[in-house]
Amino acid sequence: MEDFTKGKIPRHLIRSSMPIAIGMLAQTLYHLVDLYFVGQLGEKHLAGTSTAGSIVMISIALTQVLSIGTSTLISHSFGAKNISHCNDVFNQSLMLSFIASFIVLLTGYLTCNTYLTFIAADRYVVEFGKEYIYWFLPSILFQFYNASVGGAMRSVGMFHTLALISTATVIMNALLSPLLINGVLTGSPLGVAGAGLATTVSVALGALMTTLVFIRNNQHFSIIPVKWIPMKSIIVRIFSIGIPAGLELAFLIINMAIIYWVIQRFGSSSQAAFGLGSKILQAIFLPSLAISYAASTIAAQNYGAKDYLRVVSTFWFALLFNCLVMASLTLICYSAPSFFTSLFSNEVDVIDISIIFLKINSLCFIAYGVIYLCSSFFQALGNTWPSLLSKCLASAILFLSVIYFDKTSSVTIDNIWQIQVLVCFIQAIFSFFLLKREIKIRMGRRLTIFRPATA
Repeated sequence: MEDFTKGKIPRHLIRSSMPIAIGMLAQTLYHLVDLYFVGQLGEKHLAGTSTAGSIVMISIALTQVLSIGTSTLISHSFGAKNISHCNDVFNQSLMLSFIASFIVLLTGYLTCNTYLTFIAADRYVVEFGKEYIYWFLPSILFQFYNASVGGAMRSVGMFHTLALISTATVIMNALLSPLLINGVLTGSPLGVAGAGLATTVSVALGALMTTLVFIRNNQHFSIIPVKWIPMKSIIVRIFSIGIPAGLELAFLIINMAIIYWVIQRFGSSSQAAFGLGSKILQAIFLPSLAISYAASTIAAQNYGAKDYLRVVSTFWFALLFNCLVMASLTLICYSAPSFFTSLFSNEVDVIDISIIFLKINSLCFIAYGVIYLCSSFFQALGNTWPSLLSKCLASAILFLSVIYFDKTSSVTIDNIWQIQVLVCFIQAIFSFFLLKREIKIRMGRRLTIFRPATA
């Protein structure tokens, strides 16, 4: 466990962000592994799995509500050295995870057909999407549990342990996917359904490993059933922090659904290319997200300890690291986008469209980094509503823009990607000024002057 209220901030950022990046890469590889093997089945299979990926992201958004609310509250209490309150939050989070998982699982089965029918290009894409989702949804039962326990572990700096577990689960998924998708050794190919089943089995085994490691190594948390009796004050705080963060990710999903809907007229190749390009961007953004997540935990502990100078300094160090990383990734992605796309599809049309998608979106990588960092800091301060406001503004601009262009017969798919870039810059600027305001209100400090606190 790590106490981030002491020591050099840059060292904490580097040491924490590296295992976070590994863990997030492992999570992203879940979907990239599926895309790789499903992509070999054909364009329709890839489009179906990519379209169903929006529902996958909805499940992630809901687990984020619990994970972020839990992590923030425990970080504040851990920074203030209030271990008893840490344990209260942890047990309330576990109770909520079991209730939420069953509700989401049932809702997913009841609504996925309607959603896929609305956004998919044709009935084959719908059927393949349903096959994947039906076998993926049982993993929800374990994802909510992992969100609670993982949130507690992140709040006290157990990033290396989480990275090891994530890496082990993605290896299991990589081994299971070809066996189940193509029927290797089993002789019974399941197609896209095998990709969903491989993820479910892997997540379940990951939950088992998390439980064993957590019971053996944690020093401050215990599973105490008597503490599962609802505590209104803690539940309200978990949801008040987590719901806006979850809705922020939900708006990202809505944005993707809007784009899927708009590009229907360009054919299933365009939908497959958009899904493929979006997954590749998720992998490219991992270093920025890792820095932002590490900064969030460091800032949250120091905010709980009321060391506001270290909170502000954490932001500036994280922003510097973020800009350097994202600028480098921009150069790589703009100059060699085909390196990424050719790994996951052999369809010429899909590759050509996804290359253009990546080149255009690479122009706003630094802006994405600013958005992620600001969002993480709102979480650290315990008020995620301004971040949601920023995302709402971006979503409104995107929606109105694509609706307008959709009525223009001369619009090209490149115009859709260009709108995304413009919206990204607007959101980055708005988020930064909202964060300045939040820091001034909560801590009485300005964000415009870099006064590093390294020890």
